[in-house]
Amino acid sequence: LRDREYTRDRLTRIISEGIPGTAMPAFGKGLGRERVAQLVAFLLSVNREVRTKNSDNRVDAHFGGGGAVTTGETAATATAADAPARLAAPESGISGDWRAGEQIFFDPAILSNCRVCHTLHGRGGKVASDLTRLSREEPAQVMRRLIAPKASPDGRHAAVTVRLVSGGSVTGILRDEDERSLRVFDTATMPPVSRHYQRAEVKGIDRLAVSGCPGDRAAQFTLRQLLDLVALIRTTDAASPARVSIEDIFR
Repeated sequence: LRDREYTRDRLTRIISEGIPGTAMPAFGKGLGRERVAQLVAFLLSVNREVRTKNSDNRVDAHFGGGGAVTTGETAATATAADAPARLAAPESGISGDWRAGEQIFFDPAILSNCRVCHTLHGRGGKVASDLTRLSREEPAQVMRRLIAPKASPDGRHAAVTVRLVSGGSVTGILRDEDERSLRVFDTATMPPVSRHYQRAEVKGIDRLAVSGCPGDRAAQFTLRQLLDLVALIRTTDAASPARVSIEDIFR
């Protein structure tokens, strides 16, 4: 992300809305307009800001499209085919270490890490889905799941907001329910707290079409730490650890 050509509007849009079909998620809602503007200002301080008559023009080729894009007096000469190499170049050669990933995932001193909610290879919590299933996925897909988690396709561990007759509400992960009551893991605090409600206390349940897992991993961890986590998830046998490199993610 250094020594490149960007427009201010395009950077703002990419950070705020993400890039569909890629591992780049949208950060606008989580960061807010002011913090997005601060990020854009920083990126422009280490790059060349390009002003265009049509601020939606692409300047940096990896944002999509093919061939050079001419914007007034400035032309971005890199082609779309060059983009993966340019993205990886500053960090080429970095590989994930599954043992370092294990320390991140299972550190008992951290109450907000993955093991609090998730099981992996038989260890961890039961609040959310078992991540062992991801060990069969390609590295890029695992990375995408970490930084932009999706709701479980089978409907289990559903994210819900329980609206109470008293006027309050609780948002978290549905634990179980029957005709008389329901239990929900309140994820407002870590570790999550299991709360029990009688049906008479519940005004309604909103089932959210999102994952209950926070989507801020890209901000919480460094690129190397994310690679460590991907390596851990894909390692099912310590005697034959998975090797995950930056090239595996961006190729």
